[in-house]
Amino acid sequence: MLYKSDKIRIIAHTNASVGKIFLPQIPTPTAPRLLEAKVQKGYYNGERVQILPTPHTREKPSPHRVVSATNQVLSVQRIRNKNYHIDLAREDYYQTGGEAPGLWHGTGAALLGLKAGEKVSRDNLHNLMDGLSPEGSHKLVQNAGAGKVVYRNRRGVLQEREREIGWDFTLSAPKSLSIIWSQADLRTRKTVEKIHATAVKKTLDWLELQATTRRGKGGAKRESSKLVIAMFPHSTSRAVDNHLPDPQLHTHCLVMNLGVREDGSTGAIEINRLLE
Repeated sequence: MLYKSDKIRIIAHTNASVGKIFLPQIPTPTAPRLLEAKVQKGYYNGERVQILPTPHTREKPSPHRVVSATNQVLSVQRIRNKNYHIDLAREDYYQTGGEAPGLWHGTGAALLGLKAGEKVSRDNLHNLMDGLSPEGSHKLVQNAGAGKVVYRNRRGVLQEREREIGWDFTLSAPKSLSIIWSQADLRTRKTVEKIHATAVKKTLDWLELQATTRRGKGGAKRESSKLVIAMFPHSTSRAVDNHLPDPQLHTHCLVMNLGVREDGSTGAIEINRLLE
């Protein structure tokens, strides 16, 4: 077998294999008094916002983490563009180019009516990124639909930040496997893609076991939760300096910022738990 999924699974949670940790730039918060004055009736600068209670624990900024070993790579970053991955998807990508359509994965997705392997639609994806149900009929998290989140820190001062809509866990195959894929016939390509997809799914199943949400006053209660994930398989790296892109089998696994608890209730994901 060319590609063993258990290797990826181990790499995904082995601290010793962390190559680099990139901390994103944190915008300077608006002056507290000015922010207090601007937050009225749930709107701030024309965008819906919500004042959240003081968190039970101090949250650290979500890092952009790159985990690598033996040519296998896991990278994690915030989702900034709702449309980027779905705009690249093509139904007939083998004939016309582009990338494969996205597919739903995760027990949380199934509990919300999105079967594993079902194609990702733009409307469902946008609604879930906004913290709404797949059809957009009701809220699944406290700050659903808010462009910005306003919260009180431990000193009782209001601060603002962009609402986290989700995270892109990108899993890449070894370069040697990508080269084999690029030179193979259609039948062999599909076999290699299936092997890579199996490795990715097993990694995500392990990741789901680590997922938690909080609820109660100040988020005092931590509970295990199931994930909602949109998988977008890609076959090439981004072009750099006008050079043609290299073959690189990788899958963008968009983890929505919501989890489904055992009792069927939902809440925002504790991302730092997934990055430990």
